Amino acid sequence: MHAKIFETEERAPESVPLSRAELLRLLAAPHRVVDVVLAGRRRLAASLALERDLAPLTALLLLTSVAAALPFGALLDGEGCWRVGLLLVGSLLVCFPSLHVFGALLGSRLCAAQSLALSLVLTCVAALFTLAFAPILWFLQATMRAGPSAVTPRQIGVLLLGAALLAGVFHLFRVLRADAALRRLAASSLVLLMLWLQLFLFVTYRMALFLGLL
Repeated sequence: MHAKIFETEERAPESVPLSRAELLRLLAAPHRVVDVVLAGRRRLAASLALERDLAPLTALLLLTSVAAALPFGALLDGEGCWRVGLLLVGSLLVCFPSLHVFGALLGSRLCAAQSLALSLVLTCVAALFTLAFAPILWFLQATMRAGPSAVTPRQIGVLLLGAALLAGVFHLFRVLRADAALRRLAASSLVLLMLWLQLFLFVTYRMALFLGLL
């Protein structure tokens, strides 16, 4: 595998790939996902570059993408707390085949498992940001008067959801830059990734309309 080329590179402790045991322990301490995905992006990037334990890593990113979005979803749409998580993961699953197929056509050096885990970083971070925004949305709903208003709590919630998505996109590129090996692997598909992100955001917008979030 191409990743083995980089296994001989000397890595600093903060760039050592995440182990399977560490990833499994996060299931018992989900609050530490923030530290791993956001603060520990170099180790996350190393895991992606070297294809280390991608199955548990992908499962963790997917689970977080759904579970972390539940509180914000409950506030934004009381009848369907699951809709924000479905918006993020559903839009990704709709768009991922195009990312993989066109990446293979253009000679991307990222395998399907790496591409999937990398794209789930976007939805995971977006979900974590919605979790952080949930108390703000709750406070606005509790303090803003009902009735005609230029801005409603729901409209603010939609803006916060958009900001969470942009944070996910921004962090995706931070992860790509965090590891030299990952940068080399992704270099051949960088333009494709930029175009795919536009497609993903458009599909997410259409999905939000379909789910009644807009």
